[in-house]
Amino acid sequence: MRMLKTVFCLLVTAAFCGSVMADVTITDITAKGKAISLKAGVERTGGYKSKTVPGELAGLQAVSVPRGNSGKSGTGYSFKISAPATVYLLVDNRLKGDIKGWNKTKLTAVWIAHKNDFKDKVYIKDFPAGEVKVPANPAGIIPHMAVVKPKK
Repeated sequence: MRMLKTVFCLLVTAAFCGSVMADVTITDITAKGKAISLKAGVERTGGYKSKTVPGELAGLQAVSVPRGNSGKSGTGYSFKISAPATVYLLVDNRLKGDIKGWNKTKLTAVWIAHKNDFKDKVYIKDFPAGEVKVPANPAGIIPHMAVVKPKK
């Protein structure tokens, strides 16, 4: 009987924790984007691959979009999330200035293009369930990658 009570308590605890850390479903990605699991070696954009990612972001869902013509500014993109989340934005370090409305973190990531390493600075912003808008990248800069972390 004691063992049954222990198992029951563990099941209740697991169910409660699961509801607190809800999964976030990503849908309606624009600009031919796709959702992937973030880790080293995944495509960052246009065949360029992630080399290193911050440990706290590894394994989270990420949204990337194709680069298109590198001589022209990109277009922003959007997607929908099913629950509140913190969204991290990986931004090509060559971008001058900051991303309006987003807070810069101390995190960095590295991606590879033609055997050369390039850094991303990482920004953060909280979103309720609904639409997440990612700003456009300027000419000569790869598109920003969004990484979605469910709210606890």
